[in-house]
Amino acid sequence: MEYFTTPLSKLGTFFNLKATAGVGLAAVAWLYDPLYTEALIALFVLVLIDFVTGVAASRCEGEPIRSARVRHTATKLTAYFTMIAAGHISEVTLPTFACILDETITGYLVATELISILENMGRLGYATPASLISKLREYTQRS
Repeated sequence: MEYFTTPLSKLGTFFNLKATAGVGLAAVAWLYDPLYTEALIALFVLVLIDFVTGVAASRCEGEPIRSARVRHTATKLTAYFTMIAAGHISEVTLPTFACILDETITGYLVATELISILENMGRLGYATPASLISKLREYTQRS
């Protein structure tokens, strides 16, 4: 048991590591509205579901799986969360009429991921609600 606990207890004594983690978490807390943590987690999960269903659909259709998809998903997550952070920072600095920027951005991105997941499920041979997909597309194209 000491084999595991000793390195962990020594790790806890590193002041620089603790300070860096504290500053990093404070920066992340400032970049995103804490009231919408669940929405951010949901968006992250939807991106992962989109990735998994996209890979499954490609396999089902006999398309080769490339590492570019993994990079695309990582890039997409970075871009999505950058847009949300920019919306939140803009909310903080703009007058009160702009108080729903990050929520609107998050809603748009969630709708986009939902469309992609539904399309992937259709490619896998499952019935998908075509009218819902078209309404979601209308929503994302109007925004």
